[in-house]
Amino acid sequence: MMKFNTQRIKQAANGQWPTLLAELGGIDAILLDGGHHPCPKCGGTDRFRLIDKAKGAVLCNQCFSKNNGDGIAALQWITGGDFRTVVGSLAKRLGIESTNGNGAAENGKVASLEGQVRLLDWQSLTATGFITAKPPITSEAIQQAGGYLAKWPANGSEPHYCVAFPAHRKPDKPSGIILYRADGCDFPAVPDCKLKQRKTHCVRGSKDGWVAVGGRDKLKTAKVIWKCEGVPDALALSAILPDGHIAVTNLMGAKSAANCPLEMFNGKRVNVVADADKPGIEGAESFASKVSAFAGDVRV
Repeated sequence: MMKFNTQRIKQAANGQWPTLLAELGGIDAILLDGGHHPCPKCGGTDRFRLIDKAKGAVLCNQCFSKNNGDGIAALQWITGGDFRTVVGSLAKRLGIESTNGNGAAENGKVASLEGQVRLLDWQSLTATGFITAKPPITSEAIQQAGGYLAKWPANGSEPHYCVAFPAHRKPDKPSGIILYRADGCDFPAVPDCKLKQRKTHCVRGSKDGWVAVGGRDKLKTAKVIWKCEGVPDALALSAILPDGHIAVTNLMGAKSAANCPLEMFNGKRVNVVADADKPGIEGAESFASKVSAFAGDVRV
């Protein structure tokens, strides 16, 4: 029987629940602003509201006041679908493949990208080493960026415990996944695979894409985008940004950013934060030159 990783679905949906509840549940987006509104199911005047945007939890004082802790429960309530049906719809919308529990996709082959890592419960392993090595990163910022704890390789006998971050080129399946060791150390060299010691590891088949700290909904409403060089920089900067600002980064280095999709920068003010070395500065200037065709204002 094919399975869906519910924890991964919840993490991928973090910050996107108003959009998902509107698209998959048919709830008018106006009702999902956190204010009191008529219930989309039983009516009334002000008995319904979104109570947790990150988790997707909604409340109706009349017909949905219990067992309403997240967006999956909300979709079951509003659509009448069972748990498996709702989770399957969410997985399809978020581009998350089902597996047979052993990392194999429905076609029997190794699942693309996500099948190469095994998601772990957030509480089962601390990411303190990664957080301590990269202050002022917080566990909340990691999850806001879609990050999750994982074991890589998924079925390896000597796996690394990692913090994984999916990147996107389009709002469906991830284009790539970058891994950082949860203990904050480098990945060791692997002579047989010609892999050198390295700070990060991109899952096989990864293509460059964007990681936004706060999710796509925050990205859409942000007025200022800070383009950083690397996930740790974006996570650290995010901790001190004011409302209306968001930190983003691509996976594969400063010189690759200009080749990623740039439509999300339309009309935005863009601040490019460059590493103070030759690749960082050259990459920042290349990116700034190309994104200026989309953005309202660009500064390095």
